[in-house]
Amino acid sequence: MPKTDAGTCPAGTQLQLFCGGLAGGGCVHVYVPPPPFCADIPPGCGSTLTCSCFSQSVCGGGANSCNGVTAHDLVCVNLAP
Repeated sequence: MPKTDAGTCPAGTQLQLFCGGLAGGGCVHVYVPPPPFCADIPPGCGSTLTCSCFSQSVCGGGANSCNGVTAHDLVCVNLAP
């Protein structure tokens, strides 16, 4: 979205210099990740955990997806532009 008449970005957004061809950039929403939480390990996962054994909904779905598993920590990322 374009900057305001005052040349600033609205609350909850930040300036992105290369944004949709707008001269001087535009404002994009700031992604705030949800806090960490515990989730049950599906029985079909076995002893080696991978992203594929979890439902995509555990990371939130949509632009949020699993990026890897470290020990027992599932790493979720937001792939929104």
